[in-house]
Amino acid sequence: MNRKKNIAIIIEQLDNFFYGPITTGAKMAAEELGINLLIIESGRVFTKEYYSKEKRYRDRMHVDFQRNPLISYAAMDCIDLVIIGSGYFCNGSEVSRKLMARLADKKKLVVADTFPGIPSIQYDNSKGIKDAVRYLIEEQNCKNILMFSGPEGNTDAEERLTAYREIMQEFALEVEDNMIGCGDFSSGCIEEARLLLERNPSADAVVCANDAMAQAVYRVLDEMDKVVGKDIYVTGFDNHPDSAHMEPQLATVYADAVTLGYEAVIVGSRMIDGEEFERERVDTQFIPRASCGHEPYRDLLRLEKRKDIGVNSYFDINGLSELIVSYIFTGILHDYQSECQKKLIEDSIQRIVARYFGNVVKRNTSEDIYTEVANVIERGGLEYIEPSRLFRVFDLLYKVYCARDLTMTGRTEMELLLSRIKKKVVELLTHKAENVRKVDWDVNRRMTSFCIALMEMKGSIEKGCYRIIEALEKLDVMSAYLYLYDEPVKNKYGDEWHTPEVLYLKAYRNSEDGVVSVPRSKQRIRKDEVMGNMYLTGRIPSSHEMIGLFFDTWQFGVLLLDSPDEYQSVFDTVGYYISNVVNGMIMKTRETNERLIEDMREESDLSYIETAKEEAGFLRRREFIGMAESMMLSEDIGVMAVTVLDVGPLVVMNNRYGQTVVCEAIENCRKIFSELYEEECVTGYLGNGIFASFSIIKSVDDVSKKSDRLEKMTRDIFPETDRIMSAYRYHEDLNINDLLYEPIEKLRNI
Repeated sequence: MNRKKNIAIIIEQLDNFFYGPITTGAKMAAEELGINLLIIESGRVFTKEYYSKEKRYRDRMHVDFQRNPLISYAAMDCIDLVIIGSGYFCNGSEVSRKLMARLADKKKLVVADTFPGIPSIQYDNSKGIKDAVRYLIEEQNCKNILMFSGPEGNTDAEERLTAYREIMQEFALEVEDNMIGCGDFSSGCIEEARLLLERNPSADAVVCANDAMAQAVYRVLDEMDKVVGKDIYVTGFDNHPDSAHMEPQLATVYADAVTLGYEAVIVGSRMIDGEEFERERVDTQFIPRASCGHEPYRDLLRLEKRKDIGVNSYFDINGLSELIVSYIFTGILHDYQSECQKKLIEDSIQRIVARYFGNVVKRNTSEDIYTEVANVIERGGLEYIEPSRLFRVFDLLYKVYCARDLTMTGRTEMELLLSRIKKKVVELLTHKAENVRKVDWDVNRRMTSFCIALMEMKGSIEKGCYRIIEALEKLDVMSAYLYLYDEPVKNKYGDEWHTPEVLYLKAYRNSEDGVVSVPRSKQRIRKDEVMGNMYLTGRIPSSHEMIGLFFDTWQFGVLLLDSPDEYQSVFDTVGYYISNVVNGMIMKTRETNERLIEDMREESDLSYIETAKEEAGFLRRREFIGMAESMMLSEDIGVMAVTVLDVGPLVVMNNRYGQTVVCEAIENCRKIFSELYEEECVTGYLGNGIFASFSIIKSVDDVSKKSDRLEKMTRDIFPETDRIMSAYRYHEDLNINDLLYEPIEKLRNI
């Protein structure tokens, strides 16, 4: 094969802790092998019945069915193999079968799941779960172990459940049906966790199918006043970044998603060359932590109780150093770098122990030791240790040393050394935190600048498309290609995944030629040429992300770009802004397109409502959420106030009262928000008659005053209007969707 191989990978969310690392690994392999990788971010493919049962996912349906047409691009002729990276595509439903039928002519590889007749690459689920249960039985003497399993039909969940049954049977421990619960791989399955624990009040341990579900178990156990790691043990699966920071630290099965994505592309490349595969496995490793009773510090505490501590006492230097490192080292040995870091840290600790506890010649001075330790933690060692544990060990070592060395000189020297190391660690942590803050601020600044550039766009569609690509430079995008459909395509939930066969490459950008507007005579491109037209040949880098451009139910086209990893999570939002701009550009030219006007009339004769909302300054839901999230990132955050007005479905109001009343209601909502808040305020229309505002209030005392004023002001709105104001203190776990959900739920008694 002379041309480069083209592989498409379909994932659910780029900023997801699981799918993000998968794409990172896939990019690494694609770059090594010289493969073009097309990353297609598509929504979950659920059935309508699933949505009717799972309330927590209904809000996502509207976004998901917009993203799903992108699946059509995986079926392009130029794509040699499709990696399907979401378990929800392969759950045995009718939707899954339709997807596989759509990709029937393609070589396919399923990641972290299985589908009949399709090769797959998965974690070694069985080994991970069995190691966790074996540890609970052999090390902690547990007998009554529960299993909090994942969703039915999911291969990972079923394999982990099967492994649990097998290991329990191996130890002759009975498993009853009430010892198994079923969640959905999310931290929101609180009720399911509560039901499982209430059915088994004498349980010794709970093995969770993933870390997110373990968070739900933690929450329920806290409500029951049970202490995790003492009253009951809990384990997870995946080694989510949060697992090492939970209280207590969550014991989990390490499953490296980066390796999964990397190996998927390696295997996929070999499949393109004709090799046959059935199922590949990626190794897993159980990590015991405090949630399952594992506490190396207990062994260290035995030093204090030794009766032979004195000037001539001898310590096992190697053994003590290994014990300390096993306590402070929180990294995972899955690559050469992590192994080197652990060895360097162990050598540094060994020199400290040798100088102050070994009966050997002190070959290293305290200054030598400090220099070595400082170099180790500066060169990446800090990423692999828990600072609070390191400080705890230092305090213990100093206490033990004082008991065996009565000289003030020795004590002073050791105290100074350990204090200097602590200070160095704190300096590095502070510097790291400041860098994170700067990156977050930089992303916010760039996003704001980018969005302003888009919103101020004027002129024709051709000029607007040129400026969109130009504005992407603010987010360090070095290569971007904007394709639009000849006419917007309406897509409804339940539609098949089809897009027009013809697109128009309006503008593209690369590092050599800058922004180039494609000549009108050369714009028309077949869908299959998205990855191989004359403008891209030889210039397209290894990996490109495809973002769907849609507004309400209308699909406009796609944006192909190489997104930098550090800004990867914001490009979904970028897609929303670009969609709004493209929609605006198309609206300006709509008067000259009579057929498109007729199509819009078929959809609704209430276009004046959209006009009234725009003239009143109400943002659409996605714009509102994006602007509110930007305000939440500001440095001077106070009390966050969310105000919601429910004026009823506007279509019903129109049919009952007429256009005048509807426009008056919209305008009255605008007046309330503008008069209520003197501070900076973002207002938006969330659909179904719900208007909302988000504002930062400096004084807590103003909240109740504004709430009283809100009630008085809304009495004049016709028809009867429900209202509610909620106030929140800022903390990093909050997001705008959570803030909106609570008042709307109260307002409508959902």
